[in-house]
Order: sequence, then C-alpha cells, then structure tokens
Amino acid sequence: MPSPESHSHAVPSAILLATDMSARCDRALARALQLARQWNARLVVATVLPDAAMEAGAELPQGAPDPRDTAERRLQRLLDGEDHSGRIDVRVTQGHVGRALLRLAAEENCGLLVTGIASDMLFELPVPGSTVLWLSRHSPLPVLIVHDRVRGPYRHLAVASDFSDSANRAAGQALSLLGPPLRLSLVHALESTGSPLLSGD
Repeated sequence: MPSPESHSHAVPSAILLATDMSARCDRALARALQLARQWNARLVVATVLPDAAMEAGAELPQGAPDPRDTAERRLQRLLDGEDHSGRIDVRVTQGHVGRALLRLAAEENCGLLVTGIASDMLFELPVPGSTVLWLSRHSPLPVLIVHDRVRGPYRHLAVASDFSDSANRAAGQALSLLGPPLRLSLVHALESTGSPLLSGD
C-alpha cells in the first residue's frame, strides 16, 4: 500500500463530466464543478447520443430540431444558475457511450471522468448502470462515481484494498488526485467461514 508521502498531489488540468441529463445528474455536476474550482481545471460537460438518434436527425424534415442542437441546449440549461466561473465546454458526441466518452476524454486531455448513477425504480436505491460498469472496467483514466449531494470538498478518503497490484495502483491514483491533507483510511475485509452472514441456512 503506498504511503501519502510517496505520491505527489497531481491534479488534472481538465475534467470530463459524463451525463445522461437525467434527474439525478445534478449531483455529479455539482461535484465536477466543485473539483474544477478547487483544481482550477477546465470542465468538459458531455453527453452521448445513440447512433439511431443521429440517423433519425439526418432524415428530419426541414425546420425540425436537430438532436445534437437539442442536446447542447439541454446541457447549457443544466449549467444555468450554477456557480461555474471558469472554463467550461459543452460537448455532444455519438456512438457507443463508453467508447465515445473515452475518445472525447483523450481528445480533450482530461485526467478524470466524473459521472453519476441511476436509481432502481423498484426500491429507489442508487445503482450503477451498464455504462458506469463498462467504464469502471475499460477506462484508462480514473472514474469518479458520484452518489450523494455535494456538501463541500472531500475530507476523508477510504481506500478498499485486497493488497493486489491493481488495488495498489488504484490506491496510488486516489492518493495522487485526492491525497493529503485528506484523512486516509485503508479498508480490508476478511471472510470468516464461521460467520452467520455467510451461512446458506
């Protein structure tokens, strides 16, 4: 496990916020804005349109709204009323959501991808969607998944570790982005064969 002293506090010069413009997207937006202000970073607010929507847009009659223009206006409305003094760009792209976001992050030289989570309609619990799961497995840059409303800068960093190489790299990346003066806790869970929680009865 890396120590806080072994990693410099290197913050990205640009952050990519990936949003589907749903009701819960305000939480990820607020966190992305907070980090952009804290790090003096450029913020790229992006959404991805499916290929079908763009193809349909190309066949619309003259004067009908273009899906890309509509999406850009919706993204701009998300920023209305927000304290976003600084550099913010709005991007609309298309294709496979995960791949399109990673391509855009590379083009914009973003060092962090911020996104939110969906809600389970049955239990109203936050759940990761298929895109978030895909990004967590394929993204070469750190992915910050925002669950809760922003109440201020991060102050406590909990790092889950199984002491593997991948866990060590993840901890190092977290410390590089959000390191000292945050309070750091290392979390490691042990399975106990005698635990009633693991019983099949």
